[in-house]
Amino acid sequence: MKAIAAVAISRSFSEKETAAAGLFVAAVIAIFSLTGLLRWFGKVIPIPVVKGIQLGAGLSLVLSAGSSLLQPLGWTKPSWADNLIWGLLAALFLLLTTSMPRVPYALVIFLSGLLLASLQLSTSSVTSGTSFWHPHAFIPSGSDFRVGALDAGLGQLPLTTLNSIIAVAHLSTDLLPSIPAP
Repeated sequence: MKAIAAVAISRSFSEKETAAAGLFVAAVIAIFSLTGLLRWFGKVIPIPVVKGIQLGAGLSLVLSAGSSLLQPLGWTKPSWADNLIWGLLAALFLLLTTSMPRVPYALVIFLSGLLLASLQLSTSSVTSGTSFWHPHAFIPSGSDFRVGALDAGLGQLPLTTLNSIIAVAHLSTDLLPSIPAP
C-alpha cells in the first residue's frame, strides 16, 4: 500500500490512522469485487495507464520516504549499523549485480538488514536481554477513519485496483497464455 505508506510517513500518521486507511481500502475493494466492478475495470483500463500508476507510486514513495529516512544518517553516526556507508555499499552491490540476474539482490539486502538489526539490538544498551514482539490490535476511532480514509485511503484505491488486481491479472495472461485469465 504505497500511497498509504507515503502519506503516513510524510504526515506522521498514528498507527490507528494508518490501520483505518488500510481497512477502508480493503472494504472498498471487497465491494468492488462483490459488485463485479473489478472485472469491468479490467476491461476498460488500458495497460499503459496501469504502468504509469505503478511508476508514479514508486517514485512518490521513494521521494517522500527516502528523503525523510536518509536525513538523520551520517557517515559513521548515529551508530555503526545505521549510516550512509551501508547505504552506499547496498547501492554499489546493486550496480554490481545488475549484470547477474541470478543473484537475489533484494533477498541478500533484506537478510543483511536483518543481520545488522539483530547485531545492533544485541549490542544496544537500551535492551536488556532477549525479548519477543507481541502483536496487539488497533481499534481506529471515527476521526481516525476520517483522516485515514480521506487523506490516504482514497489515493490508495486506484493503486490497489490497478497495481494489485488488474496488473496481476494481465501479467498472468502474458506469462500463462494457455490458462484462462483470472
